[in-house]
Amino acid sequence: MPRPSKDKCRLCSKLSFEKAKIRHGPQGDGCWTDEGEACHKRRTYYRKRPLYNRNRRLKTAGYTVETVPLTATPAALLQSVPGAPRCSSPCC
Repeated sequence: MPRPSKDKCRLCSKLSFEKAKIRHGPQGDGCWTDEGEACHKRRTYYRKRPLYNRNRRLKTAGYTVETVPLTATPAALLQSVPGAPRCSSPCC
């Protein structure tokens, strides 16, 4: 089971780098660590978490993105006769 997300780090990820470093660095509460850039990596993960989760779900579902060329021909043509009823059911 994955670790629960840290609310403090999630809220910190929404701040700019300078504000986060001041608030959580030596002048702030002291939780900022420069060892191995743990805080930087954690902030990046929390900021991009929705994108990472979406890509992972699409990958496991087997979806691929395909482009349709702009010169594609129509698959069906609709012809109408003037004065003819729009539907053939008796309710019309």
